[in-house]
Amino acid sequence: MHTKEKLRGSSMTKVSIRHSSQSSEWELSARKVEFAKRLTDLMERKKIDQHELSQRIGVTPSAIYSYRTGRVIPPRGRLDLIARALECDIVDLLPTKEIAEGTESPERHYVFLIQVPSVPRHTGQVRDISALNGFGEVSPLLERPDNPSYDPAYAIERIREKLSGFRPNRDYIAAAGGNNLGMILAGWALRDLGHRNFRYLHWEKMKLPGGKRDPERGSYSLVQINID
Repeated sequence: MHTKEKLRGSSMTKVSIRHSSQSSEWELSARKVEFAKRLTDLMERKKIDQHELSQRIGVTPSAIYSYRTGRVIPPRGRLDLIARALECDIVDLLPTKEIAEGTESPERHYVFLIQVPSVPRHTGQVRDISALNGFGEVSPLLERPDNPSYDPAYAIERIREKLSGFRPNRDYIAAAGGNNLGMILAGWALRDLGHRNFRYLHWEKMKLPGGKRDPERGSYSLVQINID
């Protein structure tokens, strides 16, 4: 089952992808390690295993594993659920300063782009995806050189980590060409993280006179995808 809703078109602008500095990556890594240690200690103290905690907060055991191994820090809403399940304060999981710096604002929307678009040989011009900015901050799951067909294990791990804080009622999945396997892996990762549906922004090419379609111009349609 899916529903469609016509949405706004796009304009021709460039999309820039921001990369964090090496020092900020180290700081984020330290936060992940600290959170993982505190979470593991609390789970052992409360005698709650990975499976039980996953059931209490509504995610899969693999999501809890990604938290306990320091791969990701869950978003603020999920931190609240974990604290409630472990009968502790959220500051027992992360200090107040770390919570403010290390988790996402609940008001912010994200568009998780399957892969940074490549440059077509026949045009030499990257597809314009600026219309996605109207739905939220664009965050790519895979970079341009990544090839899911060549190394699917790496791709699924990277996608799963990027989608660890995905909120199906606020965030979106989108594609701009590239390897179709990436889309399949994204759905697999969301299912593995305990989600049963997501909102997909589908690119529809503009129809030209004579029935042909313009590959570079068009608009996005919202499609509700159920993965039960």
